[in-house]
Amino acid sequence: MKSLRRYAAWLLGLVFFLSGMAKLSDPVGTGLIFESYLKFFHITFLMSLAKALGFVLSLCETVVGIALLTGVWRRVVAWITSVMTVFFTLISLALLIFNPDMDCGCFGQLVHLTHTQTFVKNIVLLLLCAASFLPPDKTTGAKVRRYVSFALASAMALAFGVVFLNINPLTDNMDYKASTNLIEEGKAPQDSDYKTLTLLDEYGADCSYLLLEGPVAVVSVYDPQKLSARKLSRLASFAQDALNAGYTPVLLSSDALQVPGLETYYADRRVLLSLNRTNGGYTYIDDGYIVCKKSHYPSYEEMEQEQSLAAEELCVKLSSHRTIAIQLIGLAFAAVLLLL
Repeated sequence: MKSLRRYAAWLLGLVFFLSGMAKLSDPVGTGLIFESYLKFFHITFLMSLAKALGFVLSLCETVVGIALLTGVWRRVVAWITSVMTVFFTLISLALLIFNPDMDCGCFGQLVHLTHTQTFVKNIVLLLLCAASFLPPDKTTGAKVRRYVSFALASAMALAFGVVFLNINPLTDNMDYKASTNLIEEGKAPQDSDYKTLTLLDEYGADCSYLLLEGPVAVVSVYDPQKLSARKLSRLASFAQDALNAGYTPVLLSSDALQVPGLETYYADRRVLLSLNRTNGGYTYIDDGYIVCKKSHYPSYEEMEQEQSLAAEELCVKLSSHRTIAIQLIGLAFAAVLLLL
């Protein structure tokens, strides 16, 4: 019986941990999900705090998962986990009843569930809570190494989330992920997975064709008023570097933005967030093919090196680097949680 309780708690902790880490890996995307919830519950006065609230909730979910996996403070963690699971279940029930056009965001932007799937998932988690915590565990204390493991893993999770606050996630499942082909609307072949990305000039004319010809260095700014002074000052020199390297520099903004030597084009804010999570981030597009995204502006030498490889080859190469990074992060957490 004791083993069954521990296995159930471990499985519950794993779900919490993976769910929290998925959201911490993409704080900007999690902020978008939180915005949808704030609109659904008509508490839009908190909209400016959506990203921060999403980050805090994701971190709490991850820490609770780590506590369940390491088995520390079992009574307190049991209460916290049960309250959170009931809360999530009630929210998923509201989504199931009212069926709003939004994603639950249980696993951030990595996995998309229907409202029915979300509700069923939370019912299963409630059953796991019952199996883990009923009757209440009378065991007190845990081995010191478990508390050390908990502290280290929690610190790693916090550092992980902070790092990804201002860079693109390692895994991107949005519409304009790397390897996506852009094509003019109405010209996509049937049964294709092509996407359209519309950009307008200051007069409202469609200039999307700019992204379909040759190497294009796109800088997307979804919150112009929040663009850092450092990036703003770097933009003009980066545009010149891009021109010298044979790129067409394109500045995409959700609102008015003036940069010397660069013409500004406009696109929807959510589209720009899908294109690049970084406010003022760089996206390399070659003949309408999204090759890569970066949170920093590459140097002239880096851009020349990008063009030395075929677009698909460079995309696959960078994708393999991201996969290795994900595996190393997973191994690091496994070592702390299971081997310490």
